[in-house]
Amino acid sequence: MTKRIFWVIVAGVRSMTQLGASINDLPLPPPTSQEQYPDQPVEVDDEYIYSDQILQQPENIPSLIAGFNRNICVYTTMNELVGVDMCYGMKFFDWSAQKNILSNGLSSAKQATEDLPAHLHVKTEPGQPEPPTFDYAGLQYHPPAFPAAQPSDDVRHAFAEQPMRRRELQFEIQKANIYASSLATRSYFVERYLNLRDAERQRRKIEDGVADEDEDENENDTTNAETAAIKDERDAMVASERELIVQNLLTVLTSISQRNMEPNGGSIIYKIRQVASTLLNDAPERKGPVAVKAEEYLGKFLDILMRLEKTGGGGTTAPGHMTAQDEEEELQCWASLRDYQHEFAASGGFLGNG
Repeated sequence: MTKRIFWVIVAGVRSMTQLGASINDLPLPPPTSQEQYPDQPVEVDDEYIYSDQILQQPENIPSLIAGFNRNICVYTTMNELVGVDMCYGMKFFDWSAQKNILSNGLSSAKQATEDLPAHLHVKTEPGQPEPPTFDYAGLQYHPPAFPAAQPSDDVRHAFAEQPMRRRELQFEIQKANIYASSLATRSYFVERYLNLRDAERQRRKIEDGVADEDEDENENDTTNAETAAIKDERDAMVASERELIVQNLLTVLTSISQRNMEPNGGSIIYKIRQVASTLLNDAPERKGPVAVKAEEYLGKFLDILMRLEKTGGGGTTAPGHMTAQDEEEELQCWASLRDYQHEFAASGGFLGNG
């Protein structure tokens, strides 16, 4: 249990760093050879753990802890960058070293989810949306109503009759969280890279601007040459990754549902909202054709997410503090999300427009 609590803290702190929290406010240094982090929790469910022994997880029943550990792996790809930020700051290094650190982190973040087991894998190929199993069954996730009875369409009733459906839903919830964590982490590396790249270009432009005013034409030629010199295959990789993040984000937004989001609390909404906001508010010259085409869709989804965040749709409102009006507004937001998802799919989806 202690290991699980530690790793929950690690994931939480790294996520808050992505959302803009200062390293100084949340000082959690990465592991070193002298001070290692604890091992990740053993991938065995609670019912097989006893005070004197840990039984083996049955081969035909995937452990829920496996999803927990995979989410941790996504955030540990930030360790090198966090260490640099805490000890030196990125400005201590030249641009060549900076882009090595960030491109390596981005590659690691992508690899962290490449070999996910089938029950945690999200389909990202066009035309293969995630099947909304419980929505089709007319079941929804409802916050605990104790001491009152749960609504008749609450998924808990299905769990009592078919226990394996509970595990299926738990995997869906984990899958949504892992994928949102991956998107947020990849986006964080990409934006840090682009910010430092643009700063380097601006620095070189200022240096070139010191030249004699009578040599404007030569100065422009030099600027173009210098700009081209600092571009390499990693620039192209990051630009391509940014476009892929847009497509993957739309996959999440068009398939995620209330049953995935509410149990994860506000964190999953924060992650998705942060990625969408960053993509929408970025400088125009950073946006590729996919990002430009997706702006309208992302803007509408972002508006719904922000309304959900304000109404407590991510599970952020304390129990007993929601009024009838609050509940009605929240239900309207969830309905708006489902309606826009259906509208988006009916129009052919992102790739079907244009």
